[in-house]
Amino acid sequence: MTDLSVSSFRDEDEVDSHHIWKDYRIFDFHTHVYPDAIAAKAVGALNQFYSFTSECSGTLQELIDSSHQANVYGFALLGVATNAHQVEHVNQALLRSADTARREGFRAVAFIGMHQDYPDMEGEIDRAVRLGAVGVKLHPDIQRVDIDDPRLRNLYGILSERDLPVCLHMGDQRAEYRYSSPDKLVRMAKAFPKVRFIASHLGAYKAWQESDQLIGLPNVWLDTSSVLWALDQRRALELIRLFGADRIFFGTDYPVTNATRELQRFFALPLLEEERRAILWENAAAFLKLS
Repeated sequence: MTDLSVSSFRDEDEVDSHHIWKDYRIFDFHTHVYPDAIAAKAVGALNQFYSFTSECSGTLQELIDSSHQANVYGFALLGVATNAHQVEHVNQALLRSADTARREGFRAVAFIGMHQDYPDMEGEIDRAVRLGAVGVKLHPDIQRVDIDDPRLRNLYGILSERDLPVCLHMGDQRAEYRYSSPDKLVRMAKAFPKVRFIASHLGAYKAWQESDQLIGLPNVWLDTSSVLWALDQRRALELIRLFGADRIFFGTDYPVTNATRELQRFFALPLLEEERRAILWENAAAFLKLS
C-alpha cells in the first residue's frame, strides 16, 4: 500500500506538466462543450450557479487543442438539457461535436442530454443511438429533479431495456440543491440493477462525506471530475481506494479546468502504477468497449 504520510504527497506544481504522462493513454470521461455563439453565456451561467470561475471557454476547438497538448486520446462529451424544449437542439449540437472530434482523430463519444419533462424519451434516445450516442447525461440540480423522481424512473427503465448507461451529476452541499444526494442514487441503483450509473465528482460534489453510501454497489462507477481542485488530496486518495481504482474514470469537467492542469493534480496523488493506468484509460476502454 502506498504511504499516506504528508511527505508522500507532492504539490501539483512540482509535477512536470508536459512529459510525465506522455507514456500513458488517457481518456477524459467528463467534458462539456457549447456552440461557439453561446459558449461564453453558458460558461457564465455555470460559474454563477456554482460560484466559481471556469478556467476555459467551453468551445469544442479549445477542448480539442488542450486535449492534443495533454496527450488525451479520447473524451466523453456530456449534454445537459435545462428544459424539455432544449433536448433535441442540445443533442444535435452534441452529436455534431462528437463527429468533429472523431474526424480530428479522437475517440469521442456522446452522452445525450435528457429532461424529465421531455415527451418522447424513447424516440429521442433511439434516434441519438442510431447517430452514435452511447448513453444519457442528467444534471439533477440544474434540472431541479430528484434522482429518484418517477419521471426519471421511467428513463431508467428505458435505459435498462437498451443496456445504456447514465451519467449523473452528483452532490451539492447547499440545502436547496439536494436533488442529487447519494442516498437517492443508492435506491435507484438497487431498483434498476441492469442500469450502469456513473456518479460524477466521486459521488458527491462538495458533499464528499456522503460518498461512502455508494461503496460496493456493483452497477455504480465514479469519475474524478471537479474533485482534485476542491478536495483534500488525502480524502481523494482515500475515496479512490475505498471504491477501488477499477471503478473510477479520470475526468476534467472541461470547461471548469483543462486536461493539463487536471493531470498535474492527478499525478500529484501517490497512486500505484496499475491504479493510474486503470483510471486514466483501462476502465473507460472496458466500459465503453473502446478498441
